[in-house]
Amino acid sequence: QLLLKTGDTPGRKILSNFDPVNWTVIILYDLATAEPLAFIHESYLSGFRVGATTGAAMDSIARDEVEVLGVFGTGRQARANCEAICCVRPSIKRVKVFSPNAEHRATFVNNVTLKNVEVIPVETPKEVVKDSEIICCATNTTQPVFDGNLLEKGQIVISIANSDVTAKRHEVDETTFAQADAIIVNDWQSVETNQQTELLSPISKQLVDKNSVYELGNLFAGKVKLSQNDDRIIYYKNNTGLGMQFAAAGAIIYEKMKGNKTNREIPRDWLASEDYSQS
Repeated sequence: QLLLKTGDTPGRKILSNFDPVNWTVIILYDLATAEPLAFIHESYLSGFRVGATTGAAMDSIARDEVEVLGVFGTGRQARANCEAICCVRPSIKRVKVFSPNAEHRATFVNNVTLKNVEVIPVETPKEVVKDSEIICCATNTTQPVFDGNLLEKGQIVISIANSDVTAKRHEVDETTFAQADAIIVNDWQSVETNQQTELLSPISKQLVDKNSVYELGNLFAGKVKLSQNDDRIIYYKNNTGLGMQFAAAGAIIYEKMKGNKTNREIPRDWLASEDYSQS
């Protein structure tokens, strides 16, 4: 048996039931053999898979020559999304970042690793929105981070916070939804199943035409044609985590990390057993 006990390792802190910690792990399997290949920290993997999805969306929509990115948020998701967008649009020359916490803004500027990109902390949401060709919201807020009336035609808005049956999170306001000429979501079924009211409510109020809401997969498949131009606002709602994101990002990380000396290997026979059906 493989037993995981908090008190087994000398010097390890034993956590009480009230400590604010999430135990998060993703198990990567080989589809051909069902063998578990890796145990990956979910919180770190989530940054990569959400950021990569945003990057893929922007690679399909954003103008090739965009130069200014505005970012709300300074945490792991904000950094991953920022770097992914800049990766697919190397034309970006400046990133403006806002957080209510000035120290967090400064830390973000120091930690983001972007070549030939000026990362600037700003003091107001208005400064983020003004003249930004792409505006990315990656926060843990429950309230809108900017006034949708500030938006200008030609901009792309991205958000990753989502409401569900337990949490009412509204990273952008209804004005933003109403201003958007087209809205893209990862998965419409999740909008309904998880009761994502920040989109369902504007639709019910007829502020948004449901026919202007598209799924990202249809964009990738060429069934929908959308691109950034000066005449409209496009809103990409990175609205749900999908298993394929974890599998795709996990596989890339696994291939890159094989043979890395920082890995901790678990003996195969700790997890495998004989197939007694063959005996």
